[in-house]
Amino acid sequence: MTLHTGELILIDFWNAVERGKQDELPPQVLHAWVDGEALAVVYTSHTQDKLILGFRRAWPPHYRDDDPATTGSGIYTEISEPLGKATVVQDQNGILWSGDLQATPPPLPQKLDGLPRK
Repeated sequence: MTLHTGELILIDFWNAVERGKQDELPPQVLHAWVDGEALAVVYTSHTQDKLILGFRRAWPPHYRDDDPATTGSGIYTEISEPLGKATVVQDQNGILWSGDLQATPPPLPQKLDGLPRK
């Protein structure tokens, strides 16, 4: 069985989340999924108290282990950092999205346990 690029990135991301639990204040990942040619993550961060954040990172057509922007570990590193001056867009559920966004934030999967829906 051959895994799709998105599945490889998602596996790498969850491995990075597991390794990141050893960090002092890691982000709390609520959910992550493949959104077309991107990885979408919903999380909370100690740097953005009481906000639910979303992050979407698209990748080039070819997954490359040496390109940190297209690895799950690189995406984990990005959500571990403060938003800073990132452009954010709020979706209908109150999630503040940043990263590679299309015209609107990505739709949430039908079943997301523990996430508020407005």
